[in-house]
Amino acid sequence: MKQAGKKTYYAVILLIAIFFIFFQTGGGAVYRTAVSARADTSNFSSVLADLQKDGNFKLSDYPENSKDYSIKVIQIAESESGNLFLYTYQPCQNTRNLTATKINMSLSETADDTGTYGLEQVSTWSVFCKYEVNGVKVSSAAMRYYNITSIYRDFIKDIDKETGNGNITNGKAYGVGQCWKVSTQGETLMYEMLQVETVEIINPFTSYVRRNKNQSHNYYFQDNYYVAFRTNRNIEELLSATVEYRIQDYFYKENNVLGFGDTAFWDKATFSNERRTKKDVYCDEVNELNQDGFNLFGIFDLNKKFSWKRIQSSEDFVNNAGASDSDNEQIKKLQWVLMFDETSVYRYEGGGLIVRYEETGQIIDEVTILRLEFVENGITYNLGAVSDTVSKDHDFSDKNDGSSNNSKKQGFFAYIWNCIVKLFTGKAGVVETIVAVSTLFGVVIAVVLAVKFSKWVYSSLFK
Repeated sequence: MKQAGKKTYYAVILLIAIFFIFFQTGGGAVYRTAVSARADTSNFSSVLADLQKDGNFKLSDYPENSKDYSIKVIQIAESESGNLFLYTYQPCQNTRNLTATKINMSLSETADDTGTYGLEQVSTWSVFCKYEVNGVKVSSAAMRYYNITSIYRDFIKDIDKETGNGNITNGKAYGVGQCWKVSTQGETLMYEMLQVETVEIINPFTSYVRRNKNQSHNYYFQDNYYVAFRTNRNIEELLSATVEYRIQDYFYKENNVLGFGDTAFWDKATFSNERRTKKDVYCDEVNELNQDGFNLFGIFDLNKKFSWKRIQSSEDFVNNAGASDSDNEQIKKLQWVLMFDETSVYRYEGGGLIVRYEETGQIIDEVTILRLEFVENGITYNLGAVSDTVSKDHDFSDKNDGSSNNSKKQGFFAYIWNCIVKLFTGKAGVVETIVAVSTLFGVVIAVVLAVKFSKWVYSSLFK
């Protein structure tokens, strides 16, 4: 019995030791790989030569697969000149040339300061690629961290699935979940990699809620941009998030003749001053809009104030935010909404035979979620997010005035013409079919009457 008790005791001790070796808490770490040593690399060394410096590297571990369009990070390297390089396994590379565009990475053990860094491809061989990471210089710290959440490539229409929600997918993200720790021991660089948890963002959908800034005018608006999504985690409470996106200034003009406002020939949008930014949003933050109205010496104050929480459940957002009906239909399928930024929009409309419409403001697109802090099963997690980059398919001709149905405003003749076009392309509804057929019938009658009238005039003049 004593011998059996000792065996049980040692077995428990061994299990505890294994647990602490392979499972880390507080940072999402899952297991630890063996320490590997790597020689220095540069822009001029080939991807295969660099990888073969690792004694554990085997070509047979990386088979070719023409149907696998993913990108997998398999190693990193610091150069003597202070650059950071990334090595990938891309199974379809021999038949489909793919290029990684950026990574979502933090330069610490946590995901708090995570951001995207561009990639420049410098070498390829078979299914392997080598990239230089832009915007990163190796620090002089004794221990350096490269916490990589995901890697991106451009969306490719013929191999990638469309969103199905009206958004445009700009970039496809693949999970990495690797935290590399690099240190210098004498003349040798030592690399240690921890697998870390990430959170997957599923079906992200971005759009905006437009609100008039003045109750008595219809030319000055605020666009409140948001991104809605669900995840692969059972999130009980969403505490904070990091969102990255592009902002551009735009100018749109449209000259409408006799109400034909949907003719693309007359529509033109130009863009300028492109910049990229990222923003942290928190559950206790509130987005506010003061809508100017009428105020008589403070006695009669008819100004309105709208407010939305930066982080909401999809149900609360649908009930309170005032998004369009079509957007709400998409949001109902998701779980969470981040209202991350606001832009201003001005418009001008002039009447007459030729109606001029102009709109200027800022547009947000190429939205991706980089990080989520949340509570699951009573435990707080702060994880990098694996999220595709998506954009709203902006249609400036809709002349959105903030109404919930977001319906297009068309001239009378433009509406008639569109009904006829839809009739002959098989896209007309019941009402549009009636309008188109009635119009065509009326045109035929008008032509017949015009011909008869012309004959009568001719016969009267030349009897």
